Formats: sequence, structure tokens, C-alpha cells
Amino acid sequence: MTKEVELTISGIQKYATHEDDDLKIKVNGEYYYRNGSHYILYEEHTEGFTETTKSMLKLKDGCLEMTRKGLINTSMVFDKGRETVAHYKTPFGEMVLGICTKGFYVQEKEERICIEIEYSLEAEGAPMADSRVRIEVRAK
Repeated sequence: MTKEVELTISGIQKYATHEDDDLKIKVNGEYYYRNGSHYILYEEHTEGFTETTKSMLKLKDGCLEMTRKGLINTSMVFDKGRETVAHYKTPFGEMVLGICTKGFYVQEKEERICIEIEYSLEAEGAPMADSRVRIEVRAK
């Protein structure tokens, strides 16, 4: 895969207490492979804010770690069958999230990586949402 990539991140969060959220972003990023891990770096702009969020995805052995710094700060780990905890800091406040990864699927090809994750979120110990995210990384 080339260093310059295009990411498409899409998904849905289903909430028990309010309307579902659909997510779809398309951004350019950088890819590299080091010590058995795939790394994808990209930057996100949030409407209404000047500060951006720099994100890094690290994919290794059926586990995805997402680190975000800037407007949003967190480190989230998605590992099938494992529960993890993340501190999620936004301009509106900070919360502790519990992440239970129920499904994790990776398809690797020479010029493309596709990751699908199914997980549930808890906020401060209470059920928050069931989510499904698809991340597609393509060489430019």
C-alpha cells in the first residue's frame, strides 16, 4: 500500500434513549507498516470549531487501537470478546466509556484494508449505544 491513502469511515450508533446517529466521513491520510502493525494517520475537522483532531489507528492481530488528540482526546481499544475502558474528553466534558467489542472483521488486500467493528458502549457504567463501524483504507 502507498503512503498516501483515502479513508472512508461509516457507521451507526443505536441509542435506547434518543435518535440513532449515522456517521460518514471521507478524509485523506497517511499509511505505514512497522513491526507487524498497520498505522493510519488522519486529521478531522469538527463543524463549529477551529481546533482539529489528529487520529491514529493501529491495527495488529485482530485488534484496533484508536488514539485521538486535539479537540477530542481519547485512546480506545477494540478487541473482539474483550471489554476495555476509555476516557473520552470533548469540549463539552469528559466521560468514561466501557467498550465491549462483539465483532471484529478485517479484510486485507494489496491496495486496500477494510475493518468492520461491532461494539456496545457504556457511559459511566450505564448502557449507551450499540454501534457498527466500517473503516476502509485505500491507496491513492
